[in-house]
Amino acid sequence: MEFEEADRMAEDVAMFRAALHARPTALVDPSCKAVLVALDGSNQDTTAQTYAAALAGRFGARVHEHRGATTAAEILQAAVEHQVGLIAVPVPFGRDISELRDESLGFVVDMLLQEAHCPVLCVREPVEAVEVDAALADLVVAATHEDQYAVRALSWACRLTARGGRLTLLAVADRDALEEVRLLVAETISSEALAPAALDRAMAQQFGGLIAALQRRGEADGFALRVEFRVGRVAETVLTEANPRRRLIVTGAPREHQALAHHHAVDLVLGARGAVLVV
Repeated sequence: MEFEEADRMAEDVAMFRAALHARPTALVDPSCKAVLVALDGSNQDTTAQTYAAALAGRFGARVHEHRGATTAAEILQAAVEHQVGLIAVPVPFGRDISELRDESLGFVVDMLLQEAHCPVLCVREPVEAVEVDAALADLVVAATHEDQYAVRALSWACRLTARGGRLTLLAVADRDALEEVRLLVAETISSEALAPAALDRAMAQQFGGLIAALQRRGEADGFALRVEFRVGRVAETVLTEANPRRRLIVTGAPREHQALAHHHAVDLVLGARGAVLVV
């Protein structure tokens, strides 16, 4: 972890202690023998190809280009046929990003996020190859609490982060959820319990296992780890951090579209300027 500001020393110490005493979470080692990039003729195709090649290179995987698909079913079928471990797709699919911006993912991408058997890389604004390299050297992982989705997202992020790069875990306490808690238990909980310092300590304990595992992985793989605890709306908080430099965002989400984490992932894709990997 980076210790950047003196006035945040208490928070940094809390994170360090949580990592030191927590039972380490076991990160997985994701495998990917092939990457499928679905091309739609939009202005994002070249960026999707560049990302697909870069991510495939992290695994020594092959890249399959699929053109002419008009439905999610066609892309999913191609993914099965080529036994891919990752799908890269322009978003929105079938139209330039300038036509829809943050209005809609499009039906194709919406179905891919619900039905794909592997992570989906959603490519947004067109960028040059040098910007793709920069994004893979400065990843942001969005998480609201330590669970199977956060573990998977961070496992993929560790594998993708370039040696000498930086991985940021942005752990967000959702403001709307906190407000619901405040209303439900207002009579039985003190205001101090939901104060910023108390929330920082609680989140440090919640993420202690992951922090410990990430510290070891960063030391072994040669990347820096930064951990930030924030309170706010998830998408807004993460996008404020990632968008100025079009950093690659990695987030874990269930396939069920009713799940809150799925909605967070969709909101991140809709608002992102760079690419978002939904694991």
